[in-house]
Amino acid sequence: DDFFDKNVDVQKYKSLMPDGFKIMFAGNIGFGQDIPSIIKAAQILKEFGYIKFIILGAGSEKEYLIQKIKELKLSDTIYYLGSYPVKEMANFYYHADMMLLILRDELIFSYIVPAKLQSYLASKKPVAAMINGEAADIIKSSKCGIVVNAEDYKAFAEEIIKISKRPGPYLD
Repeated sequence: DDFFDKNVDVQKYKSLMPDGFKIMFAGNIGFGQDIPSIIKAAQILKEFGYIKFIILGAGSEKEYLIQKIKELKLSDTIYYLGSYPVKEMANFYYHADMMLLILRDELIFSYIVPAKLQSYLASKKPVAAMINGEAADIIKSSKCGIVVNAEDYKAFAEEIIKISKRPGPYLD
């Protein structure tokens, strides 16, 4: 699958991207994705003005996300860019420093390896994960990013601060 090797249009979405250390999420913004923990992490990371979350997608929690960004004045930390076709993802991923993987702390989710983990790995971008179980094990064993326990937004924020201060590339 040469999804990420084909010609990426570097300029196409450049104007939508904030400056700084960009952590990108692309996909279903649903109940399982634990949007509340991302919002809590963003509140901690807000004071580090250079750390940005870029969110792409749609789902049952989209309106909640948009409302919280407004309510908590996080529009300089979380950028919700809308929903785009899968074929555009390589053009977005190109601009990310890390790809975000999150699932709630529930037993059922510890058995799930989100399909997006494969596309993140294919993009050769490091993964920033707040997740338990199988997916966490894959990230740890392949050394493809950082992983903290599901819903541990404080540890997540600390890890993001640490890695964002290192010179890239962010994979060993």
